[in-house]
Amino acid sequence: MYRGNWPRCAIGRDNFELGAWALLWRFLDTERARERCEEYARMNVSVIADRGVIGGQMGAGPHPGILSSLYMTGVTMIGLCDILEAAYEKLPAAQARLWYDRIRPALDTLGHYFMRRDLELFPSNFAQRGQVVTERHGVWRVLGMRAFAVMAQLDGEVNELTAAGLYDAAIDTGPWNEGWVTGGRIGNNMIHPLYLDSLLTGATWRDDGSMHLRPLGPLTLWPAEQTVHTPAGPLRITAERTDDGVTLRFEAEQTFDVRLDCNGQSVTTTSRGECTVPVAEEAKA
Repeated sequence: MYRGNWPRCAIGRDNFELGAWALLWRFLDTERARERCEEYARMNVSVIADRGVIGGQMGAGPHPGILSSLYMTGVTMIGLCDILEAAYEKLPAAQARLWYDRIRPALDTLGHYFMRRDLELFPSNFAQRGQVVTERHGVWRVLGMRAFAVMAQLDGEVNELTAAGLYDAAIDTGPWNEGWVTGGRIGNNMIHPLYLDSLLTGATWRDDGSMHLRPLGPLTLWPAEQTVHTPAGPLRITAERTDDGVTLRFEAEQTFDVRLDCNGQSVTTTSRGECTVPVAEEAKA
C-alpha cells in the first residue's frame, strides 16, 4: 500500500499506524517493527520538509496536500512521539539521539501548524479556544497535551512552542464524549494518558522503590487531580494553587518516597505526604 502510493504528496490517516508499530517495537522488540518505525519516520520527515503540512489522506485524490487537517496533524505528532520514545527505550543513547535529530525538527514544524488560530482546521480547533466546540474537543486537547509534553520531555526543557501548546491543552473549552476513551484507533483516543504515561509529570519508578517526578513547564497547568499507576499501586496527586505557589498532595495505599525536581529545586516527600512548590510571578497571573 505504501509503495503503491509513493511518491506521495500527503500522509494523513495512515499515520495512525505509527503508534501501533512503536508499541510492537517497545513490547515485542522485533526487528521488523524497528524497521517499520524507521521507514515511517523517514517518509513523514520527507513529506513535512517538502510541504510543511501533513495533509488529510494518503495517495492520490483531490485533497492530499490541499486539505490542511489539524486532526491528521495531531495524529502524526503523536505517532512520531511514540517512535521517538520507543527509540530511546530500545536503542543505545547515541543512536537514539540520531533519531531525535532527524525527527524532532518535523515535530516543531507540525507543532507550529497545530497552534494556528487564523484559519479553521477541520474537524477540530485545538488552538482556537472554543470557537467551534464539539463533543470531540477533549480528544484534540489530549492529543495536544500528549504531543507537547513528550516534545518538552525529549528536549529536557520547555520552549516557547511547547509552553504555548501545554497552555492551550490545559484550557477546558467544552464537553467531550466518554465513549472516545474505550474504542477506536490508538492514535487519537485516550489510550496514552490512561494506560501508558503520566503526561506532564515525567514520572519514573526507581530501582530503590521510589517515584521520581520531573515536571516541565509551570505547575499551574497541572490538573487538579491525576493518578500515576506505579508498581506499588496507584499514586493520586492533587494540585492546589496557594499564595505561596502550588501545593501537591499525594495519596497511596503503600508508603514510598516521592522526589520532585521542579523549577531548579528538588523536594522529597512520601506517597502520603505533601509539598509546596513556588511558581514564577508570571505563572501566577
